[in-house]
Amino acid sequence: MQSGRGLGVGVMADPAVLERLAELVGFGVVPGTLNVRLAQPVEGGPEWQYLASADIAPDWEGRTGRWTV
Repeated sequence: MQSGRGLGVGVMADPAVLERLAELVGFGVVPGTLNVRLAQPVEGGPEWQYLASADIAPDWEGRTGRWTV
């Protein structure tokens, strides 16, 4: 097992971010990280969608110093 980098810890501690995530994914989100090593690549279908960090928390980049496209 390998620990994550914890970049989202501060953002995930914000109740407003958890509420926004729940709105986006349709169920309550538990803060934390689940790292899973899969035996083979996952093949996404047409129902999959990409969520940029700014769609989850507009100030994500400022909080973490990281950005997504």
